[in-house]
Amino acid sequence: MTMIEVSHLTKTYGQGSLAVHAVQDVTFAVQAGEVLLLEGPSGSGKTTLLSILGCVLSPTSGSVKLVGQELTGLAERHLPQMRRKYIGFIFQSHNLLGALSAWDNVRLPLILRGTPKAEAGAQAEALLIQVGLGEKARRLPEELSGGQKQRVAIARALAGRPPILLCDEPTAALDAQNGQAVLETLTELAHAGGHTVIVVTHDNRIFKYGDRILHMEDGRLVKEEIGQARPPRSPA
Repeated sequence: MTMIEVSHLTKTYGQGSLAVHAVQDVTFAVQAGEVLLLEGPSGSGKTTLLSILGCVLSPTSGSVKLVGQELTGLAERHLPQMRRKYIGFIFQSHNLLGALSAWDNVRLPLILRGTPKAEAGAQAEALLIQVGLGEKARRLPEELSGGQKQRVAIARALAGRPPILLCDEPTAALDAQNGQAVLETLTELAHAGGHTVIVVTHDNRIFKYGDRILHMEDGRLVKEEIGQARPPRSPA
């Protein structure tokens, strides 16, 4: 199933000689259960593109569809609703609340969405187990490693069961071992759980975790590769 469909997308800041073309004529699609890596140098347009997909920014022109629903031209007041329904965000900085346990950090967004407290607690527990941190549920962030904190952030992003996870440099602040653990978790969420996962990165060491890799330069997609994580096709 196609979860994201982008067609001739552009994002321009300013006008005339002062115009900055952050995203230029970008077209691609992403399927359910796929890990897509967006790779490119700083300033290549990766984060701007991710922000458009996440209903944070509106494009200048082109089309963006989430699960078949067109975003372009949608009234701005409807974008937060689309974001809550379809998108979970994971950032370079995990942004956990230091005074709350891992369980409370995952439970709180559910409560704020109106989930009854008992149900929110049960869901938070299940999500932490899903990312391999069930035994750390009552630990404060300061008691967790960097990789464990990021997996709490993944569990929090999964609260509300969004089908799409958008990840902006999720391993940039982690060492190699913790970064690998986080990417293995994201890959499992896609391949076993059916989530669509898009990861912005400038680190070619993580290419083995992608099903596809889109390379960006100067706001354009310049190359597409099949990643090492894609399972081989069965012989005909």
